[in-house]
Amino acid sequence: TVTQVQPRRYCFYGHTHIPMAFRRRGEVVEQILSPPYDTSDGDRWLVNAGSVGQPRDGDWRAAWTLLDTEAERIETLRVEYDVKSCMDKIVAAGLPERLAIRLMHGR
Repeated sequence: TVTQVQPRRYCFYGHTHIPMAFRRRGEVVEQILSPPYDTSDGDRWLVNAGSVGQPRDGDWRAAWTLLDTEAERIETLRVEYDVKSCMDKIVAAGLPERLAIRLMHGR
């Protein structure tokens, strides 16, 4: 059953670097790519919280997710950070320059 697979209503994960969610309604799973998510439906949610580094969605800012249980809403929020300093540290560590450039472009 669904509750055996995901026993809680909300599950958060990372690693893909793209904020998105999957909503499970009964046996149907729907991918939703654009937050905010209205969770008033009572369905189960699997949510990627975004990325603080190496984003893949075209937005270089750090992404984080807020679950508001009172408003029944999940939001992805963004905050600017010193991306230039991070880029310099990547290059200084001897890592490929493409990794530093990726930060600036969000790809």
